[in-house]
Amino acid sequence: MRKSVLGQISTWAVLPVLTAMPAAAQEQQTQDAQEAAPLIYSQSGGLMLLTLPDLPSGVVDNGNPTAGTGNETIVGMMVGMDLGKKLGKFAGFDVIGNLSFFIGTGERNTTTTSVVSGSGTVQIASNTQSTAAITLATDPNATSASSQVTLSLPGGGVTQTQAAKTIPGGGAQTAFAVALTTDNTGAVFSGVSTDGTNSQAFAFGGAADPSGLTIVGTGDLSGLRITQQSLRSVVYMGADASVGLSPPSMDSTSYTPYLSVGYRMLNQEISSLTSFDLPAPSGTNGFPLLGLQRYEHLDTNYLGGGVGLSVSHTLDNNITFTGSAEAGLRGFDAKYSGRDLALFPINNAGLELQRFDVGRATAEEKGVAWYAKGEAGLNFPLAPNLLLGFTGTVEYLSKVPTLERSAPVVQVSESGGSFNATYPSGAGQQSTSISFVDSWNFGLKATLSGAF
Repeated sequence: MRKSVLGQISTWAVLPVLTAMPAAAQEQQTQDAQEAAPLIYSQSGGLMLLTLPDLPSGVVDNGNPTAGTGNETIVGMMVGMDLGKKLGKFAGFDVIGNLSFFIGTGERNTTTTSVVSGSGTVQIASNTQSTAAITLATDPNATSASSQVTLSLPGGGVTQTQAAKTIPGGGAQTAFAVALTTDNTGAVFSGVSTDGTNSQAFAFGGAADPSGLTIVGTGDLSGLRITQQSLRSVVYMGADASVGLSPPSMDSTSYTPYLSVGYRMLNQEISSLTSFDLPAPSGTNGFPLLGLQRYEHLDTNYLGGGVGLSVSHTLDNNITFTGSAEAGLRGFDAKYSGRDLALFPINNAGLELQRFDVGRATAEEKGVAWYAKGEAGLNFPLAPNLLLGFTGTVEYLSKVPTLERSAPVVQVSESGGSFNATYPSGAGQQSTSISFVDSWNFGLKATLSGAF
């Protein structure tokens, strides 16, 4: 009685196990004589764990990103199906073929808050940067700060707003100004805070227009709260076709080499909101929130193949242990698309957040990644021609896409505690691109297999 199994890593190819079960042995001998073999159908389901890189907010504090530099684990559910059949013989070996399909979905909802401490410069841009010019200056010793934002519209016209306060005798004060562009397609914001008692001052400026969004702050930014809320939905699916050569062995342990070709699709849909809560000295009026809302898609298709080896071992109680390993190459095509909305406080019989479309962006990268995967499991006989299996899987992929966001180019100078920052118009420079890191995928699945 043959005790082998085909090891396609993402399937449970249990044809040899089922045909080796005592209740099926006589039937299998007859089928072999007729050059026929049963069709094995397997249905599986279980847990999927994907480790993917965090998606950066794009906020940069003194040259360092404030969030989005690590990894996160996305937990989801998966279902799969595979078909297996002995196709014939070649050079004394059984030729076994497999087709497998799976799909998994998961999502992760996260909120990250960063609190800035000390003096410096913080900045963020949308997918493309605003055409505005921003000039900021602070002098905590003289307790003064100024912010000026100038936005020239492509069709003509200028909107300018500024806020500045000087308090030689000390004390604390805040001021801000916000205005719509003349065609209502964007807005500009400037704000300052001074505290002569504690020698603290900061200046903040931002502009949103159809070309993009840019926000810059400088000075003593202690207490600035930057919050990113993100909902990330993932669909991971694939299909594999494999052919293996299984020796017609009567041994309890057998090995099966195989070739595999496969397709993978990794789709990510991300919606996020990054908000800025500006600090204000005690006893002063606070600032309204500023924000950047993003809707992004990051889709990748992989196509390639590899080689693998499976092993099966049948215990005395007819429980079968199976394991396999596979490695290969996959070409990929990664595509990004994003839409950004700026949230600015507009005075409409009271301040209210208004959304402005600040542009869309696309990017595409192609290349080759290598992968390796393995699995191990146990199959339990439930009835003649029926198996229940439990399998753990692990998959490594050398390249999965993530996003890289560059900050607007800001000229910063600092002397004796005084900070000056100038953003000299970005003219729509794109600040989001695709980069790659490696990733792991884990699974735990139950499978019901039968012979027909």
